[in-house]
Amino acid sequence: MNSVNFEKEKISTLLIKIAIPLMISMLVTELYNMVDTYFVSHYVGSLGIAYIMIVFPLQRFIAAMASMLGTGTSATLSRQIGLKDEENIRSVINQGVNLVLLFMVPIIILLFIFQDQILYAFGASADTLEGARIYLHYISIGSIFIVGTNFISRVLISFGESKLSLQATLIGALINILLDYILVVHVKIGITGAGFATMFSQICGFIYALSHFRKLQKKLNMKFKFEFNKIFVKMILTIGLAAFLIELEDGIVIGVLNNLLRDSMGDKGVVILGLITKVYMFLFITSFGISSAMQPIAAYEIGAGRDYRLKDLIKKTIFYSFITTAIVWLICMIFSKEVLSIFLKDEELLTEAAEYFRIVISVFPILAVYYVSIFFFQAQGNARASVLASIMRQLLIMIPLSIVLVKVFNLGGYGVWIAYPITDILASIISVLLMRNNFKNLSK
Repeated sequence: MNSVNFEKEKISTLLIKIAIPLMISMLVTELYNMVDTYFVSHYVGSLGIAYIMIVFPLQRFIAAMASMLGTGTSATLSRQIGLKDEENIRSVINQGVNLVLLFMVPIIILLFIFQDQILYAFGASADTLEGARIYLHYISIGSIFIVGTNFISRVLISFGESKLSLQATLIGALINILLDYILVVHVKIGITGAGFATMFSQICGFIYALSHFRKLQKKLNMKFKFEFNKIFVKMILTIGLAAFLIELEDGIVIGVLNNLLRDSMGDKGVVILGLITKVYMFLFITSFGISSAMQPIAAYEIGAGRDYRLKDLIKKTIFYSFITTAIVWLICMIFSKEVLSIFLKDEELLTEAAEYFRIVISVFPILAVYYVSIFFFQAQGNARASVLASIMRQLLIMIPLSIVLVKVFNLGGYGVWIAYPITDILASIISVLLMRNNFKNLSK
């Protein structure tokens, strides 16, 4: 077991070594959807952006499943590595693989059976249903492969191997770009080409990740059995629930906002939200990536009983997360219009979208402590605190606030945009309060 890095290296070194590949991997992952959006917006038109935006909540749901199973297994596994219990290490990995199959196969079947009902619920109209349906078909098939790749990557991170996630994702992204260019630009099959390119690239990334996972399987002398250990299954799902909610709430919020904006601004509102979301998701990479990198390290230190390193880790994670996020945020605030112009050439619509985008991200850097709190509670196995922190920002604050501002105060689309900074402020304050008691305990 390669636990040398966790055992001896400095906290800053560990954090950087794990965070950088994770952030690059997240960056490349976001490029999957961004590349589709770029080609579709230029060669299909604004309705093409709407197709992708309608399917986006389902993509976040799939990402949520990947995050739950990968993060839950990683945290549970890291503890066993810290305890140096080889039998339990094999058992945890086996449970994770079984859970991936148990969850993903029924989900894919249900997405095909209830596709129209799901798409209408997330903002589809008569004009956008068919295109969204085509894109969903390919996303559904590719989902099990993207979940499998994420799971394998998180398992290997627990053993100190942080590069696989980046490598597998980079392979997939490059293939996606190439196929999008061929199928959308030259073959001219529009949203069908974009969907196929995404699906095929995800399969290729999974095959690469699986080849590395087989090496680990051989090293551990593992034989997989479709049987469940209730203790480890509960640990994986409980710990991973917070990560699931973080990813899932993005999809739920977008689905609600699609409907609010469709009713108040028409299809234009959905298109603007789609443009803002594509760029907005990049702001999360530094904060989410660094906080996520902290989690396996924190879980290891908890398993090893080294609280002094745990406290140092938390402080440095918050600091690095805030500084790096602030740099990206400043660039986006200054060059909002230029960044959005990558996807949109309509000058009037672009000016309007840039104004809304600045409102949406106006206080974003303060969310650093919010994400650190979530992953710290996960590493502790504090399911109640991690779930509360995960759902409060978007499910408990953002959705009700948006509905009130749009429906009760009659602010229309503007109510959606100002709900973002208000939500971020409230979520950050609550996170500080949740973390304060933990810091006091660590000090003692």
